Amino acid sequence: MKTLSIAVAVALWVLAQGRPQQGPGAEVGKDAPAWKLKTHDGKSEVDLAKLKGKPAVLIFGSYT
Repeated sequence: MKTLSIAVAVALWVLAQGRPQQGPGAEVGKDAPAWKLKTHDGKSEVDLAKLKGKPAVLIFGSYT
């Protein structure tokens, strides 16, 4: 029962913290915000501006 009480207390504390502030994000019909992203091996970068006019697929997710 003590473990359940602690779990509930932690869950309530996490919920009370609220969501982190986010930027405005992309708007429909507008160009995407400029960004650069390192590749998974860290040896190079991908620049969104260099992909302009080419098809690109962005996959956001978490594999845990």
